[in-house]
Amino acid sequence: MFQLFKKRTFSSYINDTFDFFKVEGKNYIKNYFLINGGFLVLMMICFYFVFQFYFDIIKQQAYGFDSDYFINYMGENPFLIFFFALLLFLLSMVFSAISYSYPTLYLKNMEKHPGKTITTEMIIADLKQNFGRILLYLLGLFFIIFPLSMFAFGFSILLVFIIIGIPILFLLFPSILSVIMLSYNDYLIKETSFFKSYGMAIKMLKKNFWPIIGSTFIMYLVLQIITTVFTAIPQMMMVFQLFTSLETKVDYTQSAEYSILYMITIIISMIVGFVLNNLILINQGLIYYSEREVMENNQSRFDIEQLGQNNE
Repeated sequence: MFQLFKKRTFSSYINDTFDFFKVEGKNYIKNYFLINGGFLVLMMICFYFVFQFYFDIIKQQAYGFDSDYFINYMGENPFLIFFFALLLFLLSMVFSAISYSYPTLYLKNMEKHPGKTITTEMIIADLKQNFGRILLYLLGLFFIIFPLSMFAFGFSILLVFIIIGIPILFLLFPSILSVIMLSYNDYLIKETSFFKSYGMAIKMLKKNFWPIIGSTFIMYLVLQIITTVFTAIPQMMMVFQLFTSLETKVDYTQSAEYSILYMITIIISMIVGFVLNNLILINQGLIYYSEREVMENNQSRFDIEQLGQNNE
């Protein structure tokens, strides 16, 4: 059984993240696709049509049929474009809300049901119960936290000109990421208020600043390296086909087969990116439980209770 409440160090933040997936990975990924799969498929269908439209524009311009194809299409179909953009936005919002809540609610159910297999019914029940609170958190995130974060980044960029801004920028991103994710864990797991959850997140970060920032940065770096490998594949395909077209004087990039293959590769890379994003979300969840253990000594009390029961 994976131990949630545990006093962790910098190295164990990272090691325990991978250990979590060794122990819970199969069940976690299965439930992830059962809960998020429908929205993911709908989003991929929408992105397919977006990429198809993109390739149509390229073909029109490449063959010189209509250099203003995009502008003309928008002028002729404004309501269709508005409806499609709104649909994609709403799907993205719902998928993001569920996808980012899933790791937190999975860990919450591990705490509530120690030793039991976490089921989709448990997660869905929590999603339904907290749906309104999740929407409120997203509103606060977009209208309060994001503007403040942008101001902090902008100020740090100005400080780059006097050198001091460079280290601040390196520290600022993982700090903001950790505060947001720690607050969201506290918000959903302990059902605290929006501002109280951010107060708790800042308190946790200040108590163990360097290990938290270091592990967050490392996990984010690992995530970016892996996703870059997948996203680089479509770009390499395009460059390869471009050079092939120049040598043979046949433009393979305009073929239907190339368009379909390119879109499928892009969609697969996006799915991989969404799934791998769980690495950093679980990492932040384990940091949250580690800091709670420091403050509350939950595991110590549990061990004492278990010892007492065994002696009886």
